[in-house]
Amino acid sequence: MRHYLRAFLAAGLVLSPLPISAASLPYFDNFDDDPVESSSPPSEPGPESGSFLETINGQPGSAYWNVFAGSSPNRYYQTGFTTASTVNLSAALEFPGLVGGSFAVSTQFAFDTLFDINATGGLTVGLGAAAESAHFSSGARYELSYVLLSIEPGLEPVGTLRIEEFGSDGRAVATSNQIVPVPDVAYTLTFWGTRTSAGLVLKGELLASNGALAVVSAFDDTPLGGAHFGYSVNAEVPTFTNVGINAKFDDFLVTVPEPSTPKFFVAGLLLLTFVRPATRNPSITPGNG
Repeated sequence: MRHYLRAFLAAGLVLSPLPISAASLPYFDNFDDDPVESSSPPSEPGPESGSFLETINGQPGSAYWNVFAGSSPNRYYQTGFTTASTVNLSAALEFPGLVGGSFAVSTQFAFDTLFDINATGGLTVGLGAAAESAHFSSGARYELSYVLLSIEPGLEPVGTLRIEEFGSDGRAVATSNQIVPVPDVAYTLTFWGTRTSAGLVLKGELLASNGALAVVSAFDDTPLGGAHFGYSVNAEVPTFTNVGINAKFDDFLVTVPEPSTPKFFVAGLLLLTFVRPATRNPSITPGNG
């Protein structure tokens, strides 16, 4: 069983090229036709094509991802681990058709295990977009993340939904209101990027099955142009602590959004106050809807 593994990872991993097959649009995978507990990552046949590349700290890491059976015929994509070191897990696909354009990425997730021994770590789960490489441990990319644990200095409060840009200028952040994470609650996470003549409008939404809603918006006047999109799970762990999670994902969708798609939550943006980004990268600014 690979669904709950213990990771004590060596530092200083050397990154190597990672093979990945391109996917077509629109792409949808509910994992119901993927083999359970297989050594092969989830994939879709033509015309969508494409298969997930599973990594840990930039290296192949299929042991930390697997498809499991829920109530028949439903299956879900899961990652589970405990770790005493900082970990970046990703599962991504390449979409050449999204380079330089608008995008929409959506998924459902839930967690039934979450812990932080010594209460000094941090943990996020979310989506990566427009990344220059197939792993989300380094390189230019956007991430929409939900903060599940936040004790590590510099990490936003628990329950915050945040948009981050990682690039040559550093890291910039825009944050939302807070939704307290609740085990076994289903969440829908959606990340939009809309190209305009001035740049890229970034918007994220987290909708819980209990009705809680968080929305965040940002603008980047120097948009990234990567082709990789997928899942990102990050654990920030200082010395003498352990952090763990058991997260389940379903209904992964990547497409080119209709021009009217963001209007569904524009009204909500007007009700929120956004935190200004770090000055390390002035090219991304929080939006006001």
